[in-house]
Amino acid sequence: EVDHLFDFGQSGDIPVVGDFDGDGIDEVGIIRGNRMIVDSNHNRQLDSTDRVFELEGMGTHAIVGDFDGDGRDEAALVERLYPL
Repeated sequence: EVDHLFDFGQSGDIPVVGDFDGDGIDEVGIIRGNRMIVDSNHNRQLDSTDRVFELEGMGTHAIVGDFDGDGRDEAALVERLYPL
């Protein structure tokens, strides 16, 4: 398989990767503020067909996983990745 280099997002965005549509193929995305934008059409460009999700809460670290067991990854923002 060939690696690909592409720009997606802008300075300050938090990159995320996950299977956000449950098709077994990971998509790239970014978190900007309290929104996650996922490259849902796999064209590696931010455009009007990309899915936008509102994230609750605020934080400085992004985590991705299938937190509700539905076969689709979700992203969350957390303040800390380690215990106090």
